[in-house]
Amino acid sequence: MPRHRLPTLVLVLVPLVSGCPGQVVEGTGAGTSGEASSGGTSGEAPTTAAPTTAEPTSAGPTSAGPTTAEPTSAGPSSGEATPGTTVPADTGSETSGPGTDTGASSSGGDAVCGNGEAEPGELCDDGNPEEADGCTTLCRAPKHCLELLMLAPGTANETYEIDPEGDGAPFKVYCDMEGGGWTQVYYDEFNAKNGWSAGEISECGELGKVLGGAGQFGNDTSTEKQIDLLHVEHAQIRVIAELAIIDSWDDEPIFAEVDGQEVAKKACKYYDANTCGQNKNQCGGAGWTDGNTMLAGDHDHAIDTALVRFHAGLNENADNEAWGLDTMYVFVK
Repeated sequence: MPRHRLPTLVLVLVPLVSGCPGQVVEGTGAGTSGEASSGGTSGEAPTTAAPTTAEPTSAGPTSAGPTTAEPTSAGPSSGEATPGTTVPADTGSETSGPGTDTGASSSGGDAVCGNGEAEPGELCDDGNPEEADGCTTLCRAPKHCLELLMLAPGTANETYEIDPEGDGAPFKVYCDMEGGGWTQVYYDEFNAKNGWSAGEISECGELGKVLGGAGQFGNDTSTEKQIDLLHVEHAQIRVIAELAIIDSWDDEPIFAEVDGQEVAKKACKYYDANTCGQNKNQCGGAGWTDGNTMLAGDHDHAIDTALVRFHAGLNENADNEAWGLDTMYVFVK
């Protein structure tokens, strides 16, 4: 469905203070500890929007969904400058907004964020108070989706530019803002194997291509991949996966893990379509119905890579019980 961007809120610039030559005088909105990323093609930084990520539950050590601090933004108070204005510390008098000659320049004065000129120490300066256009009022791109949401509460779910390493090389990611500022760092629709340790691509009826499937993933099988999280600083990781559930599952579980820690688990029953949607014969044996289900869960995480693994607790071989990966998303915050 098309997304509609909600109006972004304008943040207020605080009074600028004198500093050393070349110092960037930034506005309000300090960076946060979590970073964000977007959707894309299989195995790359994703450009495809993820499904709605209402707080998932998971059965493992971190069964509760993520705790998301409500973004806050200080409103204007007495003595503060209005957006687009600067107040030199030596006089306290208000001067005009972006584009005004404040006397500071790249030839030795302090860089002035908001004057429309990218000066030494600034990664960008578009001279406007719009936070979600790739250049925030900090005169750089946001480091992640959470920082953008804190700078501009109410920002819509959408693709935005971020610069996780602050090196002036931003790239686009999908941001789950309604879920609390999650950055999508990986997306895979399994049109190719893309470095997964086991399984081959097969067709599964209306579900299309899957990794694994009938005759491949039965008892004692698993597949895993080390995923690059794009250097996005974060404290939590979220895995969302859609799976094909094939043939005679008898209340048996399937698991998702990150770095050896369980993040999600679900039991499926071939005789109960309410468990994993098994109501059609898609790609398994003619006597059994198949379906698809979603696993979603969060876990504490703070390093640059994640080993994501899937396995099922089946007691029969892949000719009688099997599964496959249909799509998968990884978010961090």
